[in-house]
Amino acid sequence: KNEEVNFVCADAHSYSIQKSDAFIINQENLLLKEKDLKSLLNKCLENLNENGALIFVGDSKFLEGYSFEKISCTAYLLRN
Repeated sequence: KNEEVNFVCADAHSYSIQKSDAFIINQENLLLKEKDLKSLLNKCLENLNENGALIFVGDSKFLEGYSFEKISCTAYLLRN
């Protein structure tokens, strides 16, 4: 266990996102409508620390309008 790493499993609609160095979102595990998923992406990006990273695993169609880098077949890196 590392005291500097915190994994959270919570309701994406109501969880108060804290400033963080990184977020990992697996779209396939979320049963969110597109607008709710984009809202979650925005909340995470707004709460990234400087030089932070958001890793999104899922369909790139949900990333329209975002700047991202493809890092594997279904994983994408977004920065603030």
